[in-house]
Amino acid sequence: MKKYILAVALVAALSLGTSAAFAQLSPAAPSVPSAPKVEAPKAMTPKVDAQKAMTPKVVAPKVEEKKEAKPASEAQMKQRNKMKECGAKWQAIKKAGTTNGQTWKTYSPKCLKGEA
Repeated sequence: MKKYILAVALVAALSLGTSAAFAQLSPAAPSVPSAPKVEAPKAMTPKVDAQKAMTPKVVAPKVEEKKEAKPASEAQMKQRNKMKECGAKWQAIKKAGTTNGQTWKTYSPKCLKGEA
């Protein structure tokens, strides 16, 4: 298979080389006159400042003012404290190794309801 590929490559290389040699010996083709160039009418060409066209436009992002956070309500504070207590209990249970196959995902809803 390799010999076949090498033979094809060799034939292709030789044919390219010989066609280039024969091309030099053949007479040049007569030149064909090109069509005259036609310019666009002056009224149709837009007037553009080259410097402005080349410079990219950079738009600064709008910065929104941060609203001042409202203080947490009593119910929110109670919920946060309950979650912190449940987290501390879970860490103690994990450290003691008495999770009984539970994960935080299954333990936390029970703890927040007061079942754990």
